[in-house]
Order: sequence, then structure tokens, then C-alpha cells
Amino acid sequence: MESFSSIEMWDKVLERLQNSLDQDSLATWFLPLRCNSMNRDKITLVAPNDYYRTWILANYRDELQRALNEVFAQDVTVEFI
Repeated sequence: MESFSSIEMWDKVLERLQNSLDQDSLATWFLPLRCNSMNRDKITLVAPNDYYRTWILANYRDELQRALNEVFAQDVTVEFI
């Protein structure tokens, strides 16, 4: 995998999510998230609040995991802070 910053990698994940989510869902739930850190097998995202974190995990966990795995070309653990 080429060397990319965590912001660039998160942008690639968002691009993947555009393929599976409508624009309103993407804008409402994913654009407010920020990538705090990443390594080979874990990404740490900052959510605006616990409600966002809970909603995303309850409603978009599969889509998020699929996009992360595609971008990173391996299984990636997601952590929210």
C-alpha cells in the first residue's frame, strides 16, 4: 500500500461510501467524522458526540467496515473517540 496520511485514507473511505449511501446520509453521518489516527489494522474516528457514534454503529456498521476493508485491502478495526 502506498503511503498516505490518515486524512487522505479517510477521504478514500468517504469516496467508497458515496457508492453505497445517498448524499444526505453521507453528509449527515459521515462528513462530520474526523480521522484521529490510523495504523495498518485500526482507524480511530472522532464523532461529534455519542449519538453519532451509536447511530453509525447501529445503522451503518457494515457499510463502514466494507469501505474500510476495501481501502486498506485488509480487515480494519474501527474505534470511536
